[in-house]
Amino acid sequence: MAAKNEPVANVAAEQPKKKNNLLKIIIIIILVIVLLLGGFTAIAFFTKSFFFAPRETKITAEIKETMYPLETFIVNLDEKGSKKYLKISIVIGCVNKKDVKLISEKEMQIRDTIISTLREQGLDRLAPAGNEEQIKQSLNKAINTLYDPDLDIKLYFTEYIIQ
Repeated sequence: MAAKNEPVANVAAEQPKKKNNLLKIIIIIILVIVLLLGGFTAIAFFTKSFFFAPRETKITAEIKETMYPLETFIVNLDEKGSKKYLKISIVIGCVNKKDVKLISEKEMQIRDTIISTLREQGLDRLAPAGNEEQIKQSLNKAINTLYDPDLDIKLYFTEYIIQ
């Protein structure tokens, strides 16, 4: 009976060895993959290639505005019994060079339009801080009534004093 027990023991001993060998092979494969990835990453880092390469940024052409300064405006405000006035300096920014020519041709009409528009505004609309954008929009709209099609302009206040 001892002979019968020996082959069973050999079969049982071979199964853990096969599992040990399979486990060793899996560990070796994982180590090889880790070493390959580490080597690839190191080479990419030192050669500044792949995902370590400097990113190419698209350089956008900076839009350059041409500035057209207007003379300072001094406008009496439309307030009954009040002697308040507004002193304002405006610069018109244009993207197109041809718009500068159109503005210079109608500078006097633009000045008149600006004065009329500002005089119509009350002190309650001109005085509060933060209303500058609304005033710029209304002036831009008034100026563009002189042109067809509308000009692509932006207004800048370089001086804004109410006294």
